[in-house]
Amino acid sequence: MPRKKTKKKKQVKTYKINRSSILKEILNRENFKEEYTNKKVDFSAWDTYQASDILADIKFIKREYLYGIDNKREFYMNMKRYGLTKHTPKTYEYLDQVTGDMLDKDKIYFLKKVHGSGGKDVFPVKTLEQIESIVGSEDKRNFILQEEVPDMYLHNGSKTTMRNYALVCDKGIFFYKEGYAYIYTAKHDKNKIDNEIHNTCSVGQYDGKNCRYEKLSKQSYYKKIIKKLCDITGVLLHNYFKDTPLKNRYIILGLDFIIDKDYKSYMIEVNAFPNLSKVGEVAVKKQMLQDFINLYVLPKVISKRSKRGGWIKI
Repeated sequence: MPRKKTKKKKQVKTYKINRSSILKEILNRENFKEEYTNKKVDFSAWDTYQASDILADIKFIKREYLYGIDNKREFYMNMKRYGLTKHTPKTYEYLDQVTGDMLDKDKIYFLKKVHGSGGKDVFPVKTLEQIESIVGSEDKRNFILQEEVPDMYLHNGSKTTMRNYALVCDKGIFFYKEGYAYIYTAKHDKNKIDNEIHNTCSVGQYDGKNCRYEKLSKQSYYKKIIKKLCDITGVLLHNYFKDTPLKNRYIILGLDFIIDKDYKSYMIEVNAFPNLSKVGEVAVKKQMLQDFINLYVLPKVISKRSKRGGWIKI
């Protein structure tokens, strides 16, 4: 009598994530299982900052390779190195370079901590006295000073900035075609240094009182800038990551841009670990992360055909 064929048990794919509840939900829908032990997992989005590393087949690019793009001083120095200074605001890399007579009273400047993120540790200033008051006894080397974008585009009289995403991995470098605009509530005023006017995204960032969010593709200038955003990002990231080990490694970067009234694009900074939780423009994050899973994760772990979705190879 012929022996019955036993059905091969499908192996469950596992993940570990400490960066994004949205990613968890997507992977659960794709029949992945969250692993709570120290066992090796198939995929991870596990930030090792103040946490131990884990075993995973696919994981983030090591933090040591991200420092030079996440740190605000190093970011500006790399923009200079790659010939991109015309696409980033004028920056004083060290406060020792700054004297009172260098500061234009008709301009707004931003004092930034080099390790700050999420709009925190950014202070609008106009004078050296204001800079010194904020720095206090802290080491000046922890700060940079950045000029406001000249002739900045205003949305009905208010400042607006953009958040976009880039993916760096062993399949290449990609730019996500959808992002979102932060549109500030307060009217822009160069005579004031209130955070609500110039850096509202660190004040009530997600409560809708000081800024609101709109999809970038809905903005009137979208088609005028999308190629330039890709071009700037491509030059920076291809140069920066050219010698980085990328086999089964990836990172999703948060890119912050501002445009001027003629739609010239300026990259303000790069966030190596952007907030990918359910705050802000959640719909954009959800679609971007689903497309990331379809482009990169599923083809690697279950040999599914890769689909780019909104990811543009640059």
